[in-house]
Amino acid sequence: MRLKVTPPYDFQRSAGVFGRLPNQVSDYYIGGEYRRVLQGAEGTCLVGVSSRGPSDDPEIRVRALVPESAIVSPGVAERISWILGSDFDLKPLYQLMDLERETSALKDSLYGLKPTRSADLFEAVVIAISEQRVSLSTAMAVRQRLAERFGVSIEHEGRRYHGLPSASALAQCTTAELISVGLSEMKATAMLAVAGLVRDDEAALHSIFSLPVGEVMSTMTRIRGIGPWTVAYVLSRGAGRYADPPLKDTALRRGIAKWYGSGAGATDGAVRRILSRFGEYSAYAAFYFIFSYAYERYGAPQSLF
Repeated sequence: MRLKVTPPYDFQRSAGVFGRLPNQVSDYYIGGEYRRVLQGAEGTCLVGVSSRGPSDDPEIRVRALVPESAIVSPGVAERISWILGSDFDLKPLYQLMDLERETSALKDSLYGLKPTRSADLFEAVVIAISEQRVSLSTAMAVRQRLAERFGVSIEHEGRRYHGLPSASALAQCTTAELISVGLSEMKATAMLAVAGLVRDDEAALHSIFSLPVGEVMSTMTRIRGIGPWTVAYVLSRGAGRYADPPLKDTALRRGIAKWYGSGAGATDGAVRRILSRFGEYSAYAAFYFIFSYAYERYGAPQSLF
């Protein structure tokens, strides 16, 4: 199936980011193809997504890898489009970035980059909790163990692909079991609390994350182990709401400092002042600063293939 895309969209720059991570967990980028295990009404499947053509007119195709005879349903294509962020229109953001020399150059350096999203809100919560106050490599190692032990998996051409565990699967775990994969007691407790919430009411997270940002913050931060950074992460990565960036994110501050000077990202107020120029697109602008720093530190995806 051909995926509908709002150009510009640089598929390799966007999806290829998974190929440079310390571990590939749930999201895989292999040989120029993005691969993902999905669970749904049609069962569990492994899909592959590839691209050809320029970023201003890309052709994105989705195919079923396992089972091989499966037809990619509109529902699966819709979920892949959500995960890859292919539907987002970058033009309004780029118009704002072109108003200043620094961000115009930032835009040009990452042209066509769209932030990926989690498959659902619970997955975003799991990712956010795992990344609290640890290095990316540590968080990825923990998620790999979570996926291998409690998630679903599919084998294809001699390689096993894992999906992160669902809320129902994690809700059956004990705190000790989650600690055994590398989570702290507080992180394990927070993850179980949210898993129990979803187990009891599948729509609970959707109801919460549809509220005004202030109410989302006050509701979620009542859960021990979940703070403003985690909520901001889930708002963008899980809910696709990009008006509340994670001000304390280290990579964000270093990315801003890269373009505006060392003092620009030193405080919450300084970060907020710069991002406020982008209005409803402030978290998208933050994403560009974050990835500009990440590419400088870890290397751009295209250098790996």
